[in-house]
Amino acid sequence: MRRLFALIPMILFLASCGTTTRDGEKLALDVRARALEATACQMEAEVLSDYGDRVYTYTLSFQWNEAGESHITVQAPETIRGVTAVIAEGETRLLYEGAELETGPLSPNGLSPLDALPALLTACREGYVSQVDMERWGDVPAVRVTYGEGDGSVVDAVQYRIWYAVETGQPLYGEILSGGKSVIQCTFQSVAWVP
Repeated sequence: MRRLFALIPMILFLASCGTTTRDGEKLALDVRARALEATACQMEAEVLSDYGDRVYTYTLSFQWNEAGESHITVQAPETIRGVTAVIAEGETRLLYEGAELETGPLSPNGLSPLDALPALLTACREGYVSQVDMERWGDVPAVRVTYGEGDGSVVDAVQYRIWYAVETGQPLYGEILSGGKSVIQCTFQSVAWVP
């Protein structure tokens, strides 16, 4: 009987947003299919990186191209606006006179803020889906998809979580966890898939 009462809030939540976990799993698969069909993607996001003793916030635009170079450009802060990273053939290089976005690795495996948007895109396209949950992101009914194995508590283990709007499948928010701790949070301002 106690279990039934514990389940009532979840049942009410799912009924209120009109979506079940099964619908969430289908949405996660639909998002992956759309991402895999895309040959390019353009996104902009506010990226917050938490080093524990200091926090940095950037606004980044990411233009991914499956067949060629991809670009990550800093939109904010103004002091490094225009710094562009070019990703091609597994290498990343910065383009700007003397300025550097890389603020050091956030995790033992070298994760940095510059890696955030490409890493979330890769998780969406190829990551192992370990959990799907129905949640609201602010006022928007959303599906939270966790990519990666385990519970994320292993020191060098990395997990990715992305919240997708139930109605559109658009990414709303993403975070990267290292050793179970959220080290990068991304608030998506726009995402456009190009078939």
